[in-house]
Amino acid sequence: MLIENKVQIKAIKTGKYMAGKVNGTVMFTEGHFIVYIEEKDCLIDISKIKEFPKDRMEKYSADKIEKLLKPVKLKEEALILTGKTARLFENKETGDKIWLNNKYVKMFDGCKCHSVEIEDGIKDVVFTRYGKVVGLVLPLKPPGD
Repeated sequence: MLIENKVQIKAIKTGKYMAGKVNGTVMFTEGHFIVYIEEKDCLIDISKIKEFPKDRMEKYSADKIEKLLKPVKLKEEALILTGKTARLFENKETGDKIWLNNKYVKMFDGCKCHSVEIEDGIKDVVFTRYGKVVGLVLPLKPPGD
């Protein structure tokens, strides 16, 4: 099952998600990741879910981040941290390294990976499928920082 469907089910079941709509794209988040769904493909009434703050929706809108994408590659490196596994993404051109919780990486299995810098110095990983933004995952604090 695609993450776009799973997140809608979890949003209904748990009540721990926020949702909002920007430019025809519905965004779901629980704080560590965002899932993007075209409005026509959204199956639930997002007015019944806690509202995603407008300023954050605009900042992380799919239209805005599509213009900022840079290719990154998932490396064969991982770290076992307390209660989680961290996976490394690297941009060969810039040398940027981004660590993500493997739990969120697995959610976007089969997607292409990109980095994006939305806030100064913080690089997130964006996942695309067929050229469309599907998700964004916030990074873990780099080991050793």
